[in-house]
Amino acid sequence: REAHVAFALTGQLSNVALNSVLKEAIASPRPSGSDRRDHGMPSDHAQFMGFWAAYLAAFITVRVRFPQRPGWRPALVIATSTLALAVAASRVYLGYHTVPQVLVGGAIGAVCGIAWYAAYERVRPHLGPWVRMSRIC
Repeated sequence: REAHVAFALTGQLSNVALNSVLKEAIASPRPSGSDRRDHGMPSDHAQFMGFWAAYLAAFITVRVRFPQRPGWRPALVIATSTLALAVAASRVYLGYHTVPQVLVGGAIGAVCGIAWYAAYERVRPHLGPWVRMSRIC
């Protein structure tokens, strides 16, 4: 399990690094009136949450089983997605980002999250049996 957590954390850190590179490359200003002076595109909060929402949705859908409670998987996916949307909406509401900045951030994060989970599924068979046989990994 620890190997999977380390793998997911490495993906999120890579996602954060990508966000920094994209912010500098795009150099889009934040909305007028924002007290922040750094670049706003893509929203790092939306990208961060997009990554986790997508990664967790994929993980929950593929690996988590609730045989006695079939409605739990969709409920967890909806909950993580709702949380990501709430964070993105709060960034617009607080004046730190425009709607396009949070949409782009969320989309990039989601694509990275799904891609990173797909990479995990490709690597997983090559991990030691102590990881492969784990009920949660």
